[in-house]
Amino acid sequence: MNETVKSPSIFKQALLVDKKPFPWLKAFLAGLASGIPILVLLLLGNLEYGLIAALGGFTYLYVFPIPYAQLAKKLAWVVLGITLAVFLGTILAPYPIISAITMGVIGATAIFLFGAFRFIGPSAIFFVLIFAMTTGMPIAPEEAFIRAGLILMSGALSWCIAMVGWFFNPHGPEKRAVKSTYIALAQLLEVLGTDKMNDAQHQVMNSIKDTSQT
Repeated sequence: MNETVKSPSIFKQALLVDKKPFPWLKAFLAGLASGIPILVLLLLGNLEYGLIAALGGFTYLYVFPIPYAQLAKKLAWVVLGITLAVFLGTILAPYPIISAITMGVIGATAIFLFGAFRFIGPSAIFFVLIFAMTTGMPIAPEEAFIRAGLILMSGALSWCIAMVGWFFNPHGPEKRAVKSTYIALAQLLEVLGTDKMNDAQHQVMNSIKDTSQT
């Protein structure tokens, strides 16, 4: 008895279009958070420090639609974490073996904290990336505090940009989370009794879970 298993086409999966809208506003603000330090320090005649300060703009990539009270705390820790990564990378750059061990520790710590506290975001990738980039810069341990200070200031700028929405819509993330749940329920009602019902049910459960956490 021959059994044929129908597997999805690789080409079909590759050409599937994600229906989620592109987060153009987040992309623009992330670019702004990285671009302003470069522009300011370029005008002051020090492009090198501007490029270092731009690394603090990675902080904005950890901005997600969660309540502003939680977001403020989360981003503050991200700023401190990136600043520490730059400081350690500058200090340990002359010692490759110690740098490699430290990179592993940074990655493991970030992954553990993001998993333990259920933080939404790219986890350890940017902490490790920034540490690795810092160790690849010209070796200058004496500039550790200068580089860390630049990152701290640009990270604080990212924090301020992320908090601007609180002045206009302080409960916006919570409202959007509830709205998304009602939209998912409405979509489920529309497809009851059809082949799309199972997918809609999963979407509703995921939406309810996310809204509950928010």
